[in-house]
Amino acid sequence: MLKSPLLIIQAVMVGMFILIGIAALVLEPMKAILPGNQAYWFAGVVFTYAVIRAFRIRKQYKQNKEEDQA
Repeated sequence: MLKSPLLIIQAVMVGMFILIGIAALVLEPMKAILPGNQAYWFAGVVFTYAVIRAFRIRKQYKQNKEEDQA
């Protein structure tokens, strides 16, 4: 379990980025704002950023776990 409040907030942000990416692909108002292929590019960038943040959270979680054991 994530004990650090900062890690919890970061995990919530990853979920929000994923939801924003899905919204860019599915919702009609987002398609009006991002015409053509821009919605796909935006969603791709947001998903990529979410994955990068998830790996950083995982790395920080493992580091905190090792520090607690030491």
